[in-house]
Amino acid sequence: MNTKQLKLKAKAALKGNWKFGIFAFFITWVVSSVFDVPEFVPEGHLQSVWNLLVTALIVGPFTTGIHWFFLDIWDEKTLMYRNIMDFTRHYLKVAAVTFLAYAATVIGMLLLVFPGIWMALSLSQAIYLLKDDPQRGIVQCLKESYDAMKGERLRLFKLYLSFWPFVAIPVGLVLIAFLAFPASQVGGFLILLTIAYITLIGFYLIPFFSTARAGFYREAIDRKPLHSK
Repeated sequence: MNTKQLKLKAKAALKGNWKFGIFAFFITWVVSSVFDVPEFVPEGHLQSVWNLLVTALIVGPFTTGIHWFFLDIWDEKTLMYRNIMDFTRHYLKVAAVTFLAYAATVIGMLLLVFPGIWMALSLSQAIYLLKDDPQRGIVQCLKESYDAMKGERLRLFKLYLSFWPFVAIPVGLVLIAFLAFPASQVGGFLILLTIAYITLIGFYLIPFFSTARAGFYREAIDRKPLHSK
C-alpha cells in the first residue's frame, strides 16, 4: 500500500472505533503529564536521570501499549478499553525493547540529526514484532526491525511527512506570535489559539496517525520473511 491507501484504510478502521482512539490519546496525554519532572527534583543531571527512568519504566511501556491497541484497531479486532494494558503481561521485555530503541535514537541524535532519524525509523517496528510474537528476544526484536526496514525507511518517513501539514499550522502561529506580536495581546491570543488547536487536533490526528503507522507494519513489515517465522 502507498501512503494514501494506508491513510484511507486507517480511516476505515477507525470508523466506529474513534471512541477507543480518543481514549488512547487521552491516556497518553495523562501519563506524559503526570510523570513530568516534579518540582522537588533539582535542575541539572537529576532531571536527566528522572526523564531517563520515567521513559524507560513508565512512558515507554505505556506508549507501546497504545501502539499495540492501534494495531488491534487496524486488525479490526474486538476492542476493550483494558486492552491498552496488554503490555503489562510482558512488561520487562517491553520496557527493555522501548528503552534500547530510545537510547539508540538519542545516541544517533547526539552524533547528527540524520543518524538519529535513521535509527528511529530502523527500530520503529520492534514493538509490533514483539506484540505478534512475545517469545521473540529483546535483541531479536530490534535486529529484525532493523533488517526488515531496509528499503522501507523512506516509505515510512513519507507517511510521517504526510501528517506534517497538521503540525505546520500551530508551529506557524507560534512563530507569528513571537516574531510579529511580541509581548502583545495579539501574540497571547495566537498562543492560546495554538494551544486550543493542538488539543483539538490531537483527538483526531493521534488516532489517525497511530492507526496508519500500525497499518504500515502490518502491510510492509509483517509480510516479510523474518527469521522467527
